[in-house]
Amino acid sequence: MLLLPVLFSAVVALVAYPVSVRRDLGAGVFPPRPGPATAGAGLAGPFGLAWRLHRGQLLGWTVGFGVLGLVLGGAADAAGDAVKGNQQVAEILARFGGTSALAEAYLGGTLSLTALAAAGYGIQAALRARGEETAGRAEPLLATAVSRTRWLAAHLLFALLGPVVVLAVAGLATGLAYGVSVGDVGGEVPRLLGAGLAQVPAVWVLSGLAALLVGWLPRVSGAAWAVLAVCLLLGQLGAVLKLDQWALDLSPFTHTPQVLGHDWTATPLAILTAITVALLALALTTFRSRDVPTP
Repeated sequence: MLLLPVLFSAVVALVAYPVSVRRDLGAGVFPPRPGPATAGAGLAGPFGLAWRLHRGQLLGWTVGFGVLGLVLGGAADAAGDAVKGNQQVAEILARFGGTSALAEAYLGGTLSLTALAAAGYGIQAALRARGEETAGRAEPLLATAVSRTRWLAAHLLFALLGPVVVLAVAGLATGLAYGVSVGDVGGEVPRLLGAGLAQVPAVWVLSGLAALLVGWLPRVSGAAWAVLAVCLLLGQLGAVLKLDQWALDLSPFTHTPQVLGHDWTATPLAILTAITVALLALALTTFRSRDVPTP
């Protein structure tokens, strides 16, 4: 069993050594090529630049969520059958999914976990603005006619629309895989797409909080990751630890309605969206008035 890894390592080492001695010190095998003398029309404004900076990250997350959705959706029907004989696991899934139907409980629970991952993408996109600032690339732009509001809003656009894209892809992929397994693609795809998009307002709250930290308290903007960790712990262990409801309500994901097999109202989603708007408005306002120090 160990022969193949040993042979692979030996071949890689034999190839790597002659390559390493021929390349320039501090450079790669292929020399870097200079870019075009002038920027294209797509880089004429802050939104075009933000798209250039965020597109690779968005593509990677989108592909990852698509694959994850296919895996989770394909396992949903089998997961429901597997836990029928385990009452404890069935109760946990029912609590996460908000319904006694085990397959729907599984789907609801996995989409909730997917939303937490999407919140990680939203935070990462919002904090990209802070990264540009600390790397010294924001100050030259803000010294031109580009306003602070437009520059920050360009990054925050991806912190808002990115989670919509990845959750929509996750919902579509989950619905497609689950629909194929139960023979009802036309019915499951729109249903699970809606369930995925129902998670968006809660994700937006964390994106808005990260944006506020960038605009108001940039030195501690990384604390947004700690908030995400708290939401994860509250969602997974809050009920097990029998925490008070007020503690569970600190997580925006607690207020996301369970739309699979359950009556629900859009009021919590509207409230979460309003909170996001307020956080973003504060983020843009505070960023306009604070210093952008030279690193």
